[in-house]
Amino acid sequence: MENEAPVIPGEAIAVYTDGSSKSRETGAGIHFNGLTEDMSIPLGKYATIFQAETYAIRQCALVLKTLELTDEPILICSDSQAAIRALHKPRITLTLVRECMEVLNELAVNHPVCLTWVSGHTGIQGNEQADQLAKQASSTKFIGPEPSLPIKYTVVKTAIRYWAHKQQEKRWQDLQTC
Repeated sequence: MENEAPVIPGEAIAVYTDGSSKSRETGAGIHFNGLTEDMSIPLGKYATIFQAETYAIRQCALVLKTLELTDEPILICSDSQAAIRALHKPRITLTLVRECMEVLNELAVNHPVCLTWVSGHTGIQGNEQADQLAKQASSTKFIGPEPSLPIKYTVVKTAIRYWAHKQQEKRWQDLQTC
């Protein structure tokens, strides 16, 4: 069963954001629904899906700030409950989330802005477009110094555990006494 697209009030402008990861590369996608050119942004191999989703919302708001829009309300649609929850928390600890919130607040000075959740992979046209753009970005090699975004603690912790496990496994295999 396909979900219906979100109800867009009156003259509201709806845009869609998404993040994706494929073959250790991560990317973000933004579908502007004809307002401007859509974006497919490679983020490299160290960014998480959460970071890609949050970065997409941030970049979307940055671009919308530069456009000459009338006073229509703006509806930013994301299928990331984690990013939306992080942006609604009273205490923000991650720099990327804080930057995203600041840009959304700047955009909201001139336009009513609503960040809303849409169900992913359910046939909602704008969300499917954003998903394709994010997948395209995650299939594209990131050009530039990495990491493109700050490395999350969990990524470092996982890498250390993986390295320690490989070291222990190698030591066990090389052991001659047992």
